[in-house]
Amino acid sequence: MIRSLAMPASTIGENPLQFPLPSEGGLGTVTVLCGPNGSGKSFILRMLKDLLGGKSAAGFNKGHGWTANLTAKVTSHRPHHHKVQMTSLGMLAGTRAGKAIADNDHDLQVQIVIFGLLIQALGLPEDFDHARWGIDPAYRQTVVAAIGPEEEERLYWLGGDLPEFAKLFEDMFDCRLGVRRAKDGIELLIGWGSGVTAPFANWSDGQKSYFTVLATTLALKPEVYIFDEVENFMHPELISRTIEYLKRNCRQTILSSHHPHLIFGRAVDAVFYVEALPSPRPMFAAQALKYQKQPSAPRRITRLETDRAKLASAYRLFDVTDAALLATAALVRESVDLHLNEAVRTLFGCDPAPSNRRVYMDRQTEEIASFIASFAPVCGVVLDWGAGLGRTLAELSKRSATTSREPVSWILYEPVPVTRAALLARSPIDGVSVQVVGTRADLAGVRAGLVLLTNVLHVLDPEAWCDALIDAWSAVSGVENGIVLVTEIYPLLAPERFAIPVPQQWLANLFLALGFKVAVRGFSIHGAESYCLAASAPPDTPLPREAILEIVIAAWEGLKEQYTQTYEGVGPVSSITDQRHLLNAVFGLARVTSCLAKGQTDATVA
Repeated sequence: MIRSLAMPASTIGENPLQFPLPSEGGLGTVTVLCGPNGSGKSFILRMLKDLLGGKSAAGFNKGHGWTANLTAKVTSHRPHHHKVQMTSLGMLAGTRAGKAIADNDHDLQVQIVIFGLLIQALGLPEDFDHARWGIDPAYRQTVVAAIGPEEEERLYWLGGDLPEFAKLFEDMFDCRLGVRRAKDGIELLIGWGSGVTAPFANWSDGQKSYFTVLATTLALKPEVYIFDEVENFMHPELISRTIEYLKRNCRQTILSSHHPHLIFGRAVDAVFYVEALPSPRPMFAAQALKYQKQPSAPRRITRLETDRAKLASAYRLFDVTDAALLATAALVRESVDLHLNEAVRTLFGCDPAPSNRRVYMDRQTEEIASFIASFAPVCGVVLDWGAGLGRTLAELSKRSATTSREPVSWILYEPVPVTRAALLARSPIDGVSVQVVGTRADLAGVRAGLVLLTNVLHVLDPEAWCDALIDAWSAVSGVENGIVLVTEIYPLLAPERFAIPVPQQWLANLFLALGFKVAVRGFSIHGAESYCLAASAPPDTPLPREAILEIVIAAWEGLKEQYTQTYEGVGPVSSITDQRHLLNAVFGLARVTSCLAKGQTDATVA
């Protein structure tokens, strides 16, 4: 293998070029030379080819200094294939098959090897002798002449016993390989299930190029494969497959490219950027010389170690207009990232929602209004605990006579300053007395026939649950038909970072443990299940805060177990509903676990 390549002193930077070597028994290495046209990439590869071909430094002008440092003599190497070879590889004439293979006739050697394997897979003739095919020109000529009648329309598809290179080719192009009788020989072809076929002459350049790499690597088993401008004729996926194949089958691959796909390729072990430098003293030759005899052009070679260096070099390979396009694309991508981040932030956030602009109240509020009417609370005060932006009031005001007594005054309790300021800035509702408060002290002594906890409990921690329960209990105690009306969606429409989805029966059991009577009404909303829970007839005196907190903590412990069982019981996630249930369980479990752990820490500190 090639350890390094020493170049003339006119080459600065990475000189000598150090090529990565493969590990014993591991995959081969891939080195990429990139740079603009005319920078010297192809020239360097030609020099490597000559040195590997046995031409010593004496074959070059004295002082040029081209020397390849090898780990051992390279017994087999492969220069980049030419379009001439690509054009002829898939057709084998009888006269050519009958030629003896000279040591330096690599093209014929490749054809004999691959056609021998493909004829064996074809099964014609049945007594085909593969070993004899490789050494007997007359036998080869006889076999070629015996395949198929003298007509080009008859096609012969290869069987299942294909060599690896043929399987890779068929898989890449989703086709099937076959042969047909051609003038004075046989020709490869490919076909598709649609009935369309293409003889080798009609293959695309990419198909021919890929087939040539596969075939030559198999036939010649090169230790070093040199490939100039691998992206010619190939799209990125085909380039990747080609490099992966060479990495598995060659100890060392050295190639040139302009393509960012290769500069950043995962299979690439080293990347060098080659650039031409201006001559310090311009001099024009008076006589044409072979390239081995010409002075070495000044150039710089830089090893690209980091992604940033690779990106900067790839950027330089583009035209100014292309560079502007790339810059625009980068801005678009950055904008998309910002929009995506905002969408994710909104999705997992718990921001309060305002009332909609429709004339009719929303589905959830319709159920709230109907449930309230069935209880007919006496006191004309409504306490909206955790009012947000006043959505419930705004929606209920679209329907008159919600409660049995008029007029009704509203107390909107919103502890978050920013939300409260937005609530205060909203236009008043005609005929409705509204008081906005921001501290629990403002609720002392309030008597309300109705306390609303609308889509609020799921965003509270256990301590805040206690606050809400104590305030609601105190407000409805002693009020005729007074109720605490809790409304929640379960599961949540989307996971929220600081939220616990509140199951209906679990919440009912919590209020029953506190001594309330409970009635529940369920309904569907946006493809999810929602419910209203009316807690009424509480004990006259609220329990001490410590007792309420103990009941809440015990309920949360049970909820944690419920979330765990839900998560462990999730089967294949095959629908949006399945995803919603899974994410609700995951986020709920995380939130409950976090809050309970914090509560234990606070208790320990206290």
